[in-house]
Amino acid sequence: MSSIPLSMTYSHRAAASFIAMRAPRTPLHWAAVLLWAALPATAAHAQAQTPDQAAAAEAPTMRAQSETPLAQTKDGIDLPQVPTPSPRPDTGPIQWRWPQSLGRMKGRDLALAQGLRLADTTIPWNDSATLPAAKAASKQGGRCVFSYEYATRNIGALSTAATKNSIRRGSKNGPALAHDGLPALAAGVDSTSTGTLPLASGTTTLYVYADSTGAIAETSETNNTGKLTVTVTGDCG
Repeated sequence: MSSIPLSMTYSHRAAASFIAMRAPRTPLHWAAVLLWAALPATAAHAQAQTPDQAAAAEAPTMRAQSETPLAQTKDGIDLPQVPTPSPRPDTGPIQWRWPQSLGRMKGRDLALAQGLRLADTTIPWNDSATLPAAKAASKQGGRCVFSYEYATRNIGALSTAATKNSIRRGSKNGPALAHDGLPALAAGVDSTSTGTLPLASGTTTLYVYADSTGAIAETSETNNTGKLTVTVTGDCG
């Protein structure tokens, strides 16, 4: 035999040489010797990885795991962070979210859904959003007129009489931009209010009030008001 492959370990090369010298020199025998020696050598080579080589092989997996941000632990388990949703364009019917901590009151209680839609953007209360003038339904008197939509629910156990809602600008007692009639609501029933708001270019704070006239005695008045900020960009002239 002319040579033994260098990829074999020393012990496998020695064994192959020993068998080659003692056996008949036929092509079939040489092929069997090489196959016998090469297969264990490959396994031995895989088992003979150094600690540095093993660590290098695991490094990509460890990096991928470390790139996932972790939030606070719960029951000793790190949970992936969930990004906080921001105002964004919506399509289709709004899936209103309601205050979950209040539950069903014993008396009458009106509550606003957690957000106001302006044009195609739903803005959560105590949040802000930017709307381009191009999304206005029309322009009148130097102001952009945007469509709006919000919902009010009777989360109490008793029916409420008809009343009014309002949207004001700048402060709780600021000028009214819109008034919406609110029909009588049975327990657990909600009503959607729609209309248009004229807004000038720049930033405006809006306040939305359920039962703004105070006609209904409620078990809680803290969930009747929603506040948000909207910035209109572009020309409204």
